[in-house]
Amino acid sequence: MRKFQLSHALVAVIAILTSTSEGTTPCQAQNLDGCSSSGLNAGLYADVDLIFTKPHVKESFESTRLEPLTGSLTLQPFSYDYSVSPKTTLGYRNPGGIGFRATHWMYDNSSNLRSEAATLTSFPGVSSVSVIFPAAISTTQPGDLLTTQASMQFQTVDLEGTLDVFLPEIQMTISGGLRFASMQQIFHGDVTRAAVPIQTLDWSREFDAAGLTFGVDGKHQLREINGFEVFLLGDLQGSLVYGDKTLKRNVVGDVTPPPNMTAPNLILDNLSEASGIFEIALGFEVARDLERAGRIFTRGQYHGQLWTAAGAPTLS
Repeated sequence: MRKFQLSHALVAVIAILTSTSEGTTPCQAQNLDGCSSSGLNAGLYADVDLIFTKPHVKESFESTRLEPLTGSLTLQPFSYDYSVSPKTTLGYRNPGGIGFRATHWMYDNSSNLRSEAATLTSFPGVSSVSVIFPAAISTTQPGDLLTTQASMQFQTVDLEGTLDVFLPEIQMTISGGLRFASMQQIFHGDVTRAAVPIQTLDWSREFDAAGLTFGVDGKHQLREINGFEVFLLGDLQGSLVYGDKTLKRNVVGDVTPPPNMTAPNLILDNLSEASGIFEIALGFEVARDLERAGRIFTRGQYHGQLWTAAGAPTLS
């Protein structure tokens, strides 16, 4: 089973909110119009988070390095840098604290271009297993050059109903609805000799699904310092989505030994797949009410996200 874990290093948001924006202004205490029963401002609201995201791929590798003298095969894992992935929310709540929201999040990034030349004792290569059918390319002479690069994209769209609950010093938003999720990973590798390509391996996988999602966002006031309120934030969300996956692989110059060698072009189209998506976040918020209607705040969170079996390339 293939798993993807996305570690969101920091969510940093600085915003000025009006009376129709999402915030934690204690409007009930101020007797402001448009205040919901939960203590939040009623009406339309918008939220934009800038998330620095890096994926971690379990049980998957980008390339190999064979050392015949020692009989060892080293697996080189995929390596992606942190990249900004925006998360945008648009919602509405009524004076009773009941509302709805739409949330869009996307991560789209490519790994660093990796090149490695063969030596007298080391021969880099690439292996791929798609639906239990293997394919491989490899350098075979000193001076051969292996080049690889991969890209990965995740995207979610949530359409949820929300219920705001306000307890002494604790604010919660309970949400539930539909999630539309997609994942795509594309890989290219080639072996060149004297700058001439002699082997290539391309593979990709796509997963598009929809299902139910449920979450709880919590905020607890820790203290107030010189007019600035400090909050502890915690978010939990779980989704179970069902959809189709598509796997494609093309190889030229396959070095897989018989009888395991298969056709150079392989396609698995629209196979049913299920995936669980789990999210957890923890962080802090510092906020201050403005003299006129509105509120300014800054927020930072560490956010982990786990995708299970999303378009896994094998039958296991």
